[in-house]
Amino acid sequence: MGIGFVGNGVGGFGISGGGRKVCSRRVDGVVRSLSEGNNVSAPTAGLEEKQKDQVDKYVTVRASHILLETEEMADACMEQLNSKPETFEDVAKSLSQCPSNTNGGDIGWFSRKMMVPEFEDACFDNEIGSLSKVKSGFGWHVIRVDGKGTVPADISAAEFDRRYNDPTERSKLQLVDVREKELVEKFELDGFISLPALEQTDLGKALKEGTLGLDPTAETVVVCQAGYRSSHFAKYLAQQGFDKVRSLAGGLDNYQQKFLKPNGNGEG
Repeated sequence: MGIGFVGNGVGGFGISGGGRKVCSRRVDGVVRSLSEGNNVSAPTAGLEEKQKDQVDKYVTVRASHILLETEEMADACMEQLNSKPETFEDVAKSLSQCPSNTNGGDIGWFSRKMMVPEFEDACFDNEIGSLSKVKSGFGWHVIRVDGKGTVPADISAAEFDRRYNDPTERSKLQLVDVREKELVEKFELDGFISLPALEQTDLGKALKEGTLGLDPTAETVVVCQAGYRSSHFAKYLAQQGFDKVRSLAGGLDNYQQKFLKPNGNGEG
């Protein structure tokens, strides 16, 4: 049995990407609870211990693992990977007993309380690129930490208005609109990439293949009508490797109420 985990559902998207099934229920009984995460770099070195628990609430980790039956197998695996780290994916595909073996052991991004404690601690307590060995109720895990980050914050209506109406600032932003087509047609914003949320059936595959036209390294702002769907979508993009992504707080409803007149022009 492999590590069970719950991915983050994105509104009504129904996403399957990154080599793992995204659902809204427990899988294999391993996950204790769900907490959503992101992948924006957030160094925590030097923080006092009393600050650590607070910081952990906002940190997410990406990891790969190889699940084995015995400690002897785990030791042999560690020995090989310490001398030939580039073989991790191949070893995972051939030896790991977790379903993630088909993805080279990659289980994607997750935050605190999504994995069993032993596995979680090994991932959060070790550095990026490190290898570790840990035992859980499912067997022995050889774990590689692939990345760390923080939960994305929202962009306020005021900051969005200032930057959106400044040509220089707007040029620095990748703007994504995840409203349905009907709402976009009623109130369309210039410069946005329109990705009607309910029409995306396999976002993970589309992002991997680059067919959505999105740059994962660009500063990204996601909007929707009320802010809920865009918040979920921003978190999902972060889990897929987007470095800097935020959702418009309160959505376009809040923005229009604070900064636009009924005709859509000027402050109101």
